[in-house]
Amino acid sequence: MDALNSWVNALDDAITKGNRFVDNEGRACLELLHHTLVLEPKGLSKPLDEMRRFDAWSFPTPDEINRALEQRDRSVGYSVGNRVFAYRGSVDQLNGFVIPLLKKDINSRRAMIVLYDPEQDSRIGERMTPCLALIYFKAHDGKLDVSCYIRSNDLLLGCPLTILQLSSLQEMALRSLRLNPGNIIVHSGSAHVYEDNASVAKEVIDRCRKNL
Repeated sequence: MDALNSWVNALDDAITKGNRFVDNEGRACLELLHHTLVLEPKGLSKPLDEMRRFDAWSFPTPDEINRALEQRDRSVGYSVGNRVFAYRGSVDQLNGFVIPLLKKDINSRRAMIVLYDPEQDSRIGERMTPCLALIYFKAHDGKLDVSCYIRSNDLLLGCPLTILQLSSLQEMALRSLRLNPGNIIVHSGSAHVYEDNASVAKEVIDRCRKNL
């Protein structure tokens, strides 16, 4: 299913089927546990385009997302560039491992990027633990799938940004590999919509389904 339809269906599932949960900051959300979102490699910017319609939030453009990713900008909260390209200060996991590995063995099952750092993130009380923990690249049938594991996935405000970053990393890898883009797969421990954003999610769902 294309990216916009898949994302809208996930929003709808959270609103209609999600369990109510209150986090440790007192914010209530509608939560889907162990959720998987499969996105075909077309229209991957459309969820972000939908969210950029709202004046209440200042969402970056796709070019700004790519720039923050490539520049490893730590000041940009949503960007994973620093942990992808300078893990623990120096390790370029994409260009130094994933791409060379797949060029040597296109069928490898070891092509992954780890964003969770136990030394830094496994501290009781740590509040800056990245939501996106793991990215996995798998070649099959002439295509390159990119999947990830997100411990906590805000479907409305965070997921569109994550989709674009995964798509950008997929594109970077494909520059060196004779493959076509495959699916983007997002596995979430907790996929949710915060209750105070539920009306916005419903507006997005209604508008997108009306236009599709």
